[in-house]
Amino acid sequence: MLAGIELSKLRELKDFNLEDPRVQKIIKERYGNEIPLEEKVVAPSDLADSDLLKTVIDTY
Repeated sequence: MLAGIELSKLRELKDFNLEDPRVQKIIKERYGNEIPLEEKVVAPSDLADSDLLKTVIDTY
């Protein structure tokens, strides 16, 4: 939370589907064998869905 504004709720790493081999590879590279499943994270999709953010320009 910055400036008292919460753009989205924090989730724990264990709340996500971690079974995809691509995800497993990235997690292993980042954490090794000790995956902190309780670690608080922000999902980009939650930020994208935030009612507090507006699209200023879209180049896609």
